[in-house]
Amino acid sequence: MHCGLRPLCLTRSDIDFATNLINIRKSKNGRERFIRMSPTIENILKERIQRQTGETLFINEHGTKLDSNKELTRLINKFKAYFPIDKEWGCHALRHSFARNFLMQGRQMYQLQAILGHRSIDVTVDLYGQLEAQCVACPSPYELPEGS
Repeated sequence: MHCGLRPLCLTRSDIDFATNLINIRKSKNGRERFIRMSPTIENILKERIQRQTGETLFINEHGTKLDSNKELTRLINKFKAYFPIDKEWGCHALRHSFARNFLMQGRQMYQLQAILGHRSIDVTVDLYGQLEAQCVACPSPYELPEGS
């Protein structure tokens, strides 16, 4: 949720705490990219790495690699049982929540494109352009900074 990535293929060697980067080697579109870790994600990954001995960071209750979004959805559904939410949501909703929060902070669509790994800005704009337009934190392009 803090970086909008699909975590199933994330491994120990993808995490670089020295540079604060996550290397996304196995993306949906096959392209490698890097994502900067938030302090929250850094703490979560450090804790996960300490608890697990294997290379894979996200494992099931049997200690083996999560092999599909279906399995991750099943785990999310267990979580949802403890925290009932009226609206239906799943794995991809977390990615959309990240994108929405990112834009609500006044960040740029091109930055979001790079983080989410979209080949074209058109994909990002098609999916999230309405959020950018609704975003109250985004400054108007017609407003000049003070002193200009």
